Amino acid sequence: MVLGLNAMDFSASRAGIVENPMSKRREFLELVFTLEYGMKKTRDTVRRNLLQAAKRVIVQQGVIGFRFCDVAKESQVSMGSLYSHFSCKESLLVSLYIERVMRLIEVRRQIAQCQLSPYEKLIAVNLLSVMASLHHQKADGLNFLLANPSVWEQAEPSLKLQMEGGYGAMTEQTRDLWDQAVASGSLLSEPSAIAMSRHQLLCYQRGCVMQLQNPMVNKSREKPDLSLCLDTMVAILSTLAWAEGADRLDRTQLLSVCRTLVDQHEVALI
Repeated sequence: MVLGLNAMDFSASRAGIVENPMSKRREFLELVFTLEYGMKKTRDTVRRNLLQAAKRVIVQQGVIGFRFCDVAKESQVSMGSLYSHFSCKESLLVSLYIERVMRLIEVRRQIAQCQLSPYEKLIAVNLLSVMASLHHQKADGLNFLLANPSVWEQAEPSLKLQMEGGYGAMTEQTRDLWDQAVASGSLLSEPSAIAMSRHQLLCYQRGCVMQLQNPMVNKSREKPDLSLCLDTMVAILSTLAWAEGADRLDRTQLLSVCRTLVDQHEVALI
């Protein structure tokens, strides 16, 4: 008798057909993984298609009046399939904004790595949203979500956590840009003065975007002008103390970098 094999296994081994039990287990686990991965990939594809369909429906019907059932029709799936991905209209909307936030995080990463000075990066991270809004004035940006707490309140808890995590990451990225300006010796001001300028820049940027999304403002002559917006951001930063030459601005290079990023991530920036 061979140790570790019963009579059937032993006779099979003599015939040369015994398989390693560990090998069988590995093959089984690989099969399970392949099936689960395939199902997840299919589910992710359906989810992406639903989000794309929702964008098209929102363009046609508006972010407030769009019908949940029309998203299923546009994506050519059943309502059951739609509900298996999004429990309600609000969860679908928050999912769209999560997608935007993830792209915003990527934009900030690109800004941090581009060939701009710390001073220029602080302007770029704020000017981008204004530029995107000028080119895509009918888009409903993050201001809509901030101004409609009921949408947020009715969304699924897991989506809220994702959104909060995304905002947290964006906040850290912006803080890093300011910290790098200080660490490089470019920015010399006290933390309290930096905090005030940072707040002023954010409020001004959000205000410009909101104006550009307002149809009544767009019909008037009060629409923000890109050059004026840039000058205002420069004025806000000029209240801080900068090392000699650190606040030099190459407008051509700055606008070139911003336009490239707007072309890549236009709607997400708003």
